[in-house]
Amino acid sequence: MTYLAIIFSSVFISNIVLSSLIGLPVFDKETKLKDLGSNILSLLIVVIISSMIVYPVYDLLLKPEGWEFLTPLFSILVVRNVKLLVNLVFERVKLPYNKKFFGISEISTAVIFTSMLLLVNNPTFLESVFQGIGLVLGYGLVMVLVFTIKPRLDLPGGPKSFQGIPILLVTLGLVAMVFLGLAGIL
Repeated sequence: MTYLAIIFSSVFISNIVLSSLIGLPVFDKETKLKDLGSNILSLLIVVIISSMIVYPVYDLLLKPEGWEFLTPLFSILVVRNVKLLVNLVFERVKLPYNKKFFGISEISTAVIFTSMLLLVNNPTFLESVFQGIGLVLGYGLVMVLVFTIKPRLDLPGGPKSFQGIPILLVTLGLVAMVFLGLAGIL
C-alpha cells in the first residue's frame, strides 16, 4: 500500500471521529476558522513527533520484551509531554491558536492517544507516521465540516428534540456513510 493510499484511507474511510465518535469537536460561538487551522497544525505536529517516539520504543523495547501492556501508559506520557512542548513553542513563537480550545484538553488527547494505539499496529515506521498524518487530517476535515455545518443546523424550525447535538450526530452519520462509500476506490 502506498503512502498516499494510507493517508486517503485514514482521512476518509477509517476517519477516527466518524468511525468511532472519538473526539467529536464541539465549538462555541467565538471559535474562528483561523484558530481551527492552527489547532490542526499543532495536532499534526504532536502526532508526528509522538509517533516518531512511540513506534520505535514499542517496536524495539516493549514488543520484544513482552511489555505490550505498557503501550497505552507510555503513549499517554509521550503525548502529554509533546503537547506541552508544542503549546510552549506556539506561545514563544506567538502563533495564533486558541488556548481554551487546544490547551491540554481531553478531546485532542483522546484523538492523539487513539491514533498512537493504531500506529503501533503498522508493520513499518513510515507507514505509522503517514497513518498518523492521515488521522489528524481526517480529524481536521471533520472539525472544518462541523464548523461550517453547525450554524446552519441551529436554525429554528425543526423539531425541538433534534436541535443541537442530535441533528449534528445525524448529519455526521450521513457524512460517515458517504465517506464509507469511498472504500471501493482502494
